[in-house]
Amino acid sequence: MKRVVLEGLLIAIFAVSSCATTVVLVRTREHIVIAADSLWLGTTDWHRYFPYIGCKITQVGDVYFAVSTVDTDAMQVQALARRAISHSASIIDAARNFRGTVDEIAKRTAAHEVQSNIAMCRRKICTEVVFFGIEQGVPVIDGLKLEQVGETRESLKLVPHEYRCPGDCDQRQRTVWIIGRRDRILRNGKLDPDFVARPLDEEAARHLVELEAAAHPQYVGGPIDVLLLNSMGPHWMLVEGGTCSAEEIAAPKENSLPSDLLMR
Repeated sequence: MKRVVLEGLLIAIFAVSSCATTVVLVRTREHIVIAADSLWLGTTDWHRYFPYIGCKITQVGDVYFAVSTVDTDAMQVQALARRAISHSASIIDAARNFRGTVDEIAKRTAAHEVQSNIAMCRRKICTEVVFFGIEQGVPVIDGLKLEQVGETRESLKLVPHEYRCPGDCDQRQRTVWIIGRRDRILRNGKLDPDFVARPLDEEAARHLVELEAAAHPQYVGGPIDVLLLNSMGPHWMLVEGGTCSAEEIAAPKENSLPSDLLMR
């Protein structure tokens, strides 16, 4: 089991960390577990940011998605992901439709992002989206990492790299994907005996997010929302202050974000 888990973690990560957000997915033949931090940053002028707590796991029908990207792209990328799902018959179709919108994302980034961030993301992955769910009893994940080519507004383009399961992980019983910030996980998580010793994938996924939150509290933090998806449906792991499950969001949060702020 240890060999399988570490292989899955190593092969799934080939991109540079985004500025904020850590989302961990653990996929087996029976289920998908996703854990996500809940610290977002909102802005009204692209320079001043306001921390707020909110759910990072989004559901549209029977399909779920999570996003990690730079500040100015967050709302657009989420809107495009929702649109892709609404026009799709499957998770794979949703990822394919989203892939067709990368020019829209690049155009907005070039128009609104500060030049320093554009230069920072050259030849790196600064936008990641993962679509997932259960289709005909099978856990399915389709993720896209958008590599930025060019370091100026005029030369900026995005090149999508896709990974999916089943497909790229057919022979693996347990595979781990991570989007967003993951440098502490790479340094410590893949060698951490506590990860492979944990009996539940829910605990393992939460543990990896906790590693990043402890290392980078200014970017990754808040309650960690954990969702288990299997053939029986969705199962939220209740946590104090959680932001995703119906039971937890019934009461309004004091630190909810005004609707006119952008989010990441």
